[in-house]
Amino acid sequence: MKITQPTITFDDKLTVVSGNRSIEFMYLGDANTAGDIVMWLPDEKVVATGDIVVVPVPYLFNVPPRKFSATLQNINALDYDILVPGHGKIQRDTTYVDLLIEFADTIADQRDALLAEGLSEEDAKAKLDFSAYEERFTGGDPYLKFFFEAWSKRPFSASVFKALKGIPMVEIIPDE
Repeated sequence: MKITQPTITFDDKLTVVSGNRSIEFMYLGDANTAGDIVMWLPDEKVVATGDIVVVPVPYLFNVPPRKFSATLQNINALDYDILVPGHGKIQRDTTYVDLLIEFADTIADQRDALLAEGLSEEDAKAKLDFSAYEERFTGGDPYLKFFFEAWSKRPFSASVFKALKGIPMVEIIPDE
């Protein structure tokens, strides 16, 4: 992979006008990467989230749970009518994003409670309980259960501890 530097950057928001349409690119917080952005069409009340939101099974590689929850709350604050996820079905209300917020907060709360009991990181990681959410994301479908394990449970188990220790989720070393 070769990193290509951007030619246009912004901190919080970049607005592009195309004809009569205003298109806003917004940084609402970290999720899959430090620098995730969403595209917001304010007049149409449509938000495109990229892989911040993936349906029906979340993509949680390198996701700091508390920051992820805050970013999702910022997305919901847009009061959208339509959410276009990075993958999956278009969402027409906040139900799925609310589930993601609940999930991220619950797993982070579990982590904090287990560590407060004096468990080692390894023991705490082994005790994280995803069972209340697996069914809700997969509906019991064996195919989706496989992806929940691979895309959600395993990577999120690692991410929640990396986030707590301040370890960068992903370290990118540019070509010299």
